[in-house]
Amino acid sequence: MDEVPIKWFEFKHTISAHPFCTECDLYGEKQWELAVEYPAVMINAPWPAFPDKDRWVWMCVECWGEEE
Repeated sequence: MDEVPIKWFEFKHTISAHPFCTECDLYGEKQWELAVEYPAVMINAPWPAFPDKDRWVWMCVECWGEEE
């Protein structure tokens, strides 16, 4: 699992953001229907056109587990 950069961790917790999975919940509909946040991890998934640039995205544990 990739380590989450401190600046992103602080950002998430200072504005009480909810993680939206980029695979199955891009606009947050799944998250808003739940009473509690679904478990998610933040991964470094650079764009193919910019492989040298970091791109930190949320992925729910269900989607992330399917890739293993």
